[in-house]
Amino acid sequence: MPYFKTEICNYYFQQKGQGQTLVFAHGLFVDHSIFEHQFEHLSKNYTCFSFDMPGHGKSNFREKGWTLEDIAEDFHEFITKNKIHKPILIGQSQGGMIFMRLAINYPDLVGGLILIGTSSKAEYKNRLPFWKEVIQTLETQNNSKVNSLLAQIQKNVVSEHFLKNAPYEALQELKMMQSHNPIGLSLATQAAVLNRTDVSNEIHKIKCNTLIICGANDHATPLEISEMMKIEIKDAELEISKNASHHIPIETPEVVTNSISKFIVKI
Repeated sequence: MPYFKTEICNYYFQQKGQGQTLVFAHGLFVDHSIFEHQFEHLSKNYTCFSFDMPGHGKSNFREKGWTLEDIAEDFHEFITKNKIHKPILIGQSQGGMIFMRLAINYPDLVGGLILIGTSSKAEYKNRLPFWKEVIQTLETQNNSKVNSLLAQIQKNVVSEHFLKNAPYEALQELKMMQSHNPIGLSLATQAAVLNRTDVSNEIHKIKCNTLIICGANDHATPLEISEMMKIEIKDAELEISKNASHHIPIETPEVVTNSISKFIVKI
């Protein structure tokens, strides 16, 4: 299995296809498979890399933790070491937060940016008590409590339409969410939520073509944030996905794949 080793973790990734490079990074509580539809279809014409983030899937994690900035530096190292020219970065939630930081710090490195259900802001202060309780539950490592918590989180981040009309896919996603190491999830949550800095005043530094995709029913990263990012990032485009919440790549996979395909050919 392919891995990329750094001080943070051994990043597991999938690679497939030939052509211009696309790099996928997922959000909290899921893994690389949230991009399965996009990865399989786009790898017919592009070189695709899809990563498991630290503490998720087949990637391990550093026990003393990390920051989103640390992961951005790891991706910078991966891109430069492999001499990848102007990759298009596709990030969902946490993944988008990481790729925004990479594009801010290394604007000439990135060929395109696709931000899906993500935010340039710090977490809302009124939500922090909830996330502290999430971390406390994860750290108990009590399977019953953790599984119940993740089931509730899933209901908060996917639409009722998805739960009702795609029960098999929803069940498979939940099983995947419940398969992670809870301590890894706790550390990842601290990095992506509690310790997340606000980069809203820096996203104007992003030079590359940018597509922002937001679910119409996304409560985790509301539409207002995507609308703000569209204004701050020069010439950014915004698409709103109906019948979707926060896990858009798996809730409306065909829509997301088509949006990415149409955007890439214009770059």
